[in-house]
Amino acid sequence: PPPAWKSVEIGNFYLSRKDYRGAISRYKEALHTDPDYAPAYLQLGKVDEKLGRKSEALAAYRKYLNALPSEKQAEEAKDAHKAIHRLERELRHFHPAAKKAQK
Repeated sequence: PPPAWKSVEIGNFYLSRKDYRGAISRYKEALHTDPDYAPAYLQLGKVDEKLGRKSEALAAYRKYLNALPSEKQAEEAKDAHKAIHRLERELRHFHPAAKKAQK
């Protein structure tokens, strides 16, 4: 398989064409190559969110934040933090049992 950065680059091309299945496939390919490649998790979270897969998006955004190698990327992480808070709020709103499970 290609290097993780190349798979993400190709995934971004698919995403720009709204080929979400193709994008997800490439982001997962990147993570198979390098499980700590943060940009793949970020992009995967974005696609999952576009598809309404909130739980999957939330998990991907959390993995992205955990995989960040340095504070240099902290600025980019702000959007992921916002998405996590928004998705947690939405999931609690639609799934009250999830709120109890988090306590």
